[in-house]
Amino acid sequence: MIPIRCRKKKEEAIRYAKEIKHRTNIKSLCSFADLSRAAYYKSQQKSAYNELNDRIINYIKKIQKETCYGVGYRPMTAMVNNTLHMQVNKKRIHRIIPNSCAGCNEE
Repeated sequence: MIPIRCRKKKEEAIRYAKEIKHRTNIKSLCSFADLSRAAYYKSQQKSAYNELNDRIINYIKKIQKETCYGVGYRPMTAMVNNTLHMQVNKKRIHRIIPNSCAGCNEE
């Protein structure tokens, strides 16, 4: 496990690399920041994955408010696949629904 100090330094290095990546190439940037290129590209993938999850969560919240939280994960998966025109696994929807709806019924 990476110590918290090192993790924060890596996060700062990745954030800095994203800011100045248009000025130089990735290889020299990563060597300057003492960061592997694999770590840099892995952070890029995570941000794309999180953006996709945010899109799915917003759609799920919208549907659940319209249907008074009466749609399960299987029909929700079909709705997400058909409406957002993407292929999302039912397990992913099953994992996202409880996190996206924390405190929704307290309105």
